[in-house]
Amino acid sequence: MNAADKAVASSAKSLPTEELKRIFGSRIRISPGTAPQKSRFVLLWVQQALRVRDNHALAAAIITANTMNLPLYACFCLVPDYPGANSRHFTFLLQGLIDLETSLAKLGIPLILDLAHPEEGIPRAAKEAACVVCDTGYTAVQRKWRREIVNSLSRPMIQLESDVVVPPMQASDKEEYAAATLRRKLTRLIDLYLAPVGTLPDLKNPRKSLKDLPFRPLHSEKPESVLKNMTAFGIQEAAAPLASVPGGEREAWKRLENFLAGNLSHYHDSRNDPGLNIQSELSPYLHFGNLSPVSAALAVMASSRDDPRLTEGAAAFLEQLIVRRELAINFCLHNPACDSPDAVPAWAQESLDSHAGDERPEVYAREQLIAGETGDPFWNAAQKELLLTGKMHGYMRMYWGKRLIQWMPDWREAYRLLIELNDTYSIDGRDCNGYTGIAWVFGRHDRPFPERPLFGKIRPMGAKGLKRKFEMDLYLERISKLQI
Repeated sequence: MNAADKAVASSAKSLPTEELKRIFGSRIRISPGTAPQKSRFVLLWVQQALRVRDNHALAAAIITANTMNLPLYACFCLVPDYPGANSRHFTFLLQGLIDLETSLAKLGIPLILDLAHPEEGIPRAAKEAACVVCDTGYTAVQRKWRREIVNSLSRPMIQLESDVVVPPMQASDKEEYAAATLRRKLTRLIDLYLAPVGTLPDLKNPRKSLKDLPFRPLHSEKPESVLKNMTAFGIQEAAAPLASVPGGEREAWKRLENFLAGNLSHYHDSRNDPGLNIQSELSPYLHFGNLSPVSAALAVMASSRDDPRLTEGAAAFLEQLIVRRELAINFCLHNPACDSPDAVPAWAQESLDSHAGDERPEVYAREQLIAGETGDPFWNAAQKELLLTGKMHGYMRMYWGKRLIQWMPDWREAYRLLIELNDTYSIDGRDCNGYTGIAWVFGRHDRPFPERPLFGKIRPMGAKGLKRKFEMDLYLERISKLQI
C-alpha cells in the first residue's frame, strides 16, 4: 500500500446506506456485510451496464467512494466460454469496453479487464474493498453470478437496477399472462422512474492509472489485446464480427440520434413492413448496456414534445421499449424454463403434440436451414439477414419462427433450433427479448386460435399473409444486396 492509499484508508468512513436508499429508492438492493476496518477502495463490478450516462450503479459507486473517502476501481470479468457467445458478440462487447475504459478514465476510475468468471474474479478483487457496487442482469446466468458473489462476500454488495425503466419486482411479483396485464401495472409507475441519473459528482480520490492497483486480477488484459486476437483467448468463431455494427456508448447515441431524426416519424405505421426497414436499430446497444432504456425513453419523449408529428411514433416505440421489453424480463425472471420448449403453455404443447403426425409440406436438413437454402424465398431472406447483419426485421422474426413449426415434425426440436440460431447469429442473442419472442411463436403471451393442420391452435402465419400486407419484393431486393 502506497502512502496515498494508507492516508485514504485510515480516514475511510462508513457505508452511506441511508443516503443511497434515499437517492435510488427501489432501484437499489444492499446485501448485508461488514466493510474491512482499513478498506482501501470501492469496487464497481461492471457487468450489464457498459456506459457512463444514466448508469445508476456508476453513480452509486461514486457517491459511496466519496462518502467513504476512498478511490473507486471498476472491474469487468470477461468469460470467453460464455454460453452461446462467439467472436461476433465479443467484438461488439470489447468495442464497448474500449469506449467505457476511455470514459471512466476521464472520471478518474481505472477499468480492469479480468479474464475470469465473475464468481471467482470479483470476490478475489474485493478482498480489500469496502463494498462491491454492481448493475443488475436478468438472464439466468446473470442472476446466478450475483447470487454466488453475494454468498461469497463478507462485505456489502450494492445492486442497482439500471437497465430497465421500472424495476421488475415493483411492477409485478409474478409471471404476467400477456402484455396487456403488465401494461396496466407499468402505466401507473412509469412517471416515478423515468428520470435521468443526472450529472455525476467528481471523485474525491481519482486514480489515473492501474499503477499500485489494490488487488491482483486472475488474468488482466487490455480490451484491445483481446480484440486483436480473440481465438488466442479461447473465443469461438461461430459467427463473423460485423464492421457495420460497432459497439459502444458513443455509437449507441449516434444510432439514437439518427432514429429521432429519421425512422421515429414513421415508426407507428411502418415498423412492421419488412421492405421499408423502419427500425430503431437500438436493440444491440440496449442488450450490451451501451444505452440506458431510460435515456432512450426520455430522448424520444422530448422529441415528440418538440414536434407533435412524432407523437404516434413515440408512443409505438415506448410500447416496445418499456412494455414489451419489460414483459420479456418478467418472463425470464419468473419462468425458469424461459429458454427451452418447457416455456410453451400447456394448451399449446398439447395442441402441437396432437399435430406431430401431420404431413409436412417440406422437410429440410439442419444445414439447409442454417444456410437459408429452403424453397421459401422469404424465409431464406430472413435467415440471410440474420447471418449477415446480426439482426432480423421484427415482423420477419415471427414468420421465421412459425415456418419451422410447419417444416419440423418435432416442434420441440424447432424451438431449440430457433434459440440456437438466434443466440449464435444475433448480436443481441442470449437475451430476454429473444427468448420471449421465440416463446411467443409457440403460444406464450398469446391465445388459442381455431385449430388447423400443422399449427394446431397456435396463431398461424404464412407467405400469403406477407404478400397481402407488404411489398415483399422490396424486402427481397434489400436483403439481396447485403454483405458482411
